[in-house]
Amino acid sequence: MLRFIIKISFLGLLVIMTAVPVFFIYSNPGAYYAANIDKINLLKKTVSPKIVFIGGSNLAFGLNSELIKNQLEMNVVNMGLHAGFGLRFMIDEIKPHLKKGDIVIMVPEYRQFGGDFADGDDTLVQLLYVNPGAVWNLSSARQIYNVATKYNFFHKILYTTVKKTKIAPGLFYHRYGFNEYGDMVGHLNEKRIGFNPENIDYPPDEISEETVKLMEDFHDFSKKRGVMLLMSYPNITEMEFKNAKEKIEIFSRKLEKKIDIRIINTQESQVYSDELFFDTPYHLHKTGRDLRSRRLINDIKKAISLE
Repeated sequence: MLRFIIKISFLGLLVIMTAVPVFFIYSNPGAYYAANIDKINLLKKTVSPKIVFIGGSNLAFGLNSELIKNQLEMNVVNMGLHAGFGLRFMIDEIKPHLKKGDIVIMVPEYRQFGGDFADGDDTLVQLLYVNPGAVWNLSSARQIYNVATKYNFFHKILYTTVKKTKIAPGLFYHRYGFNEYGDMVGHLNEKRIGFNPENIDYPPDEISEETVKLMEDFHDFSKKRGVMLLMSYPNITEMEFKNAKEKIEIFSRKLEKKIDIRIINTQESQVYSDELFFDTPYHLHKTGRDLRSRRLINDIKKAISLE
């Protein structure tokens, strides 16, 4: 056991030693993933009680947090950025900043429930290039090992990911496209691009027991902290629901049997017209995000009234 701990500590030290110089040499302060720094700072300073949304870019591109705040009369923080961080990282980074009376709404993309994706993918490495401090939120051996062993590979392709460039405000996919709630707004005035059907994220046939345990452990943590933990299904396209209706329904029934967390809606209620998606099967445009936010407001109101 001691040898294992020493190995993990060494890998963690390797990540830190590599990340710090790389940050100063290559870091692009306007990179999309650098918004993680702003979101954490927002979470720290936002007064409780507050609603905290966690998930991937389905939230970044899919919420009108100002509308939710005004309707529910609670502060709102949208932590959504990229599914590739993994659900474990998303949970661990918010834990220290939750207080009694807060509400956390977890909106995982389907990939979080398949295999070991909840521990993140290569996106975590790219995050550490622009926010080395995020290394402290890596809590599993798999996360640390994957990050440490992939640094050399990402050195080679760094110029295509976080190279220094000048990015004008008002565009999307960069740090300055987010508003004061953590919502991406840089795409709202852009022309709809449309999505590639091949990129649709269908639910897995089997639900990862690791992800289930991760969610249930966070549920226990939340109850002890006096925090209400809720889950919403992610927004999906009509095309996806039509093509995989039976598979989605089977997935939903399995999940609802496995977790004790209150799910505030049905997957069918989170289906939106294909025309409401901006550039991927998870990213909503202005009309879509407003419609989704209004639905979530009603779902949250009902869930709160049941407490």
